[in-house]
Amino acid sequence: EVRALCTDLFGKRRCEVCLFGSQATDLWLPSSDVDLIVKLDVEDWERARAAEGEEAGPTPLQLLHATLFSAWGATGKLSFLDIIEHAKVPIVKFTAQGIDVDVCINETGGLKTADLTNEYLRAIPTLRPLCIVLKTFTALRGMDEPYRGGVGSFPLLLMIVSFLQHRCREDAATKRRCSAYNLGCLLIEFLELYGNDFNYVTVGISVRNGGCYFAKGDRRRREHFWQPGRPFSLALENPLEPNVDAGRG
Repeated sequence: EVRALCTDLFGKRRCEVCLFGSQATDLWLPSSDVDLIVKLDVEDWERARAAEGEEAGPTPLQLLHATLFSAWGATGKLSFLDIIEHAKVPIVKFTAQGIDVDVCINETGGLKTADLTNEYLRAIPTLRPLCIVLKTFTALRGMDEPYRGGVGSFPLLLMIVSFLQHRCREDAATKRRCSAYNLGCLLIEFLELYGNDFNYVTVGISVRNGGCYFAKGDRRRREHFWQPGRPFSLALENPLEPNVDAGRG
């Protein structure tokens, strides 16, 4: 329905509606929302509006918000609708028939993240069950909202990937029987690592090139990963943008 609405609004040739987030990776929980991106040729759309004699008006996101309200507001389908324009990723949020949906426009980082996540899931069989269990664990405890000091889905996934990378190397170095499929053991060790052993003040995490830890205070890293006001914060290199800290809420 959202795809049809966007097609009518922007034109079929100019826009494409795609899933990303947990729905695109099959890591969703019953409480998960649906993340959508509208890939829109904004310049072509604006030229078409100008050719039709329309003056510059609302942004595509504002227009989508208004269209949702006019199309679904009076039908009772919408129970919540809001536009958040000044966030890092501007979105329209709405709840329709009990389903929470976030829609952004031309923010393709989410699609790249979903592709990378699916690559990790294919390469590491134990990643999916651990991720589902730990996402449920954090959600039940209200620890899944970054703006409240929690950890988001992608940072959590990277933490699990890093843990499994180091665990696999440890098994190989000690010639210990691989514990890759002992999920209970891996879950307890993950909680022990990040709950008791990990030094958040001095150490950052990278999953690139097989994974490693790095010093947050290193002169090459300090600018991007050291937060003087929050020295205890998680420093987590984004493998898609190595100078971006995925651990920041």
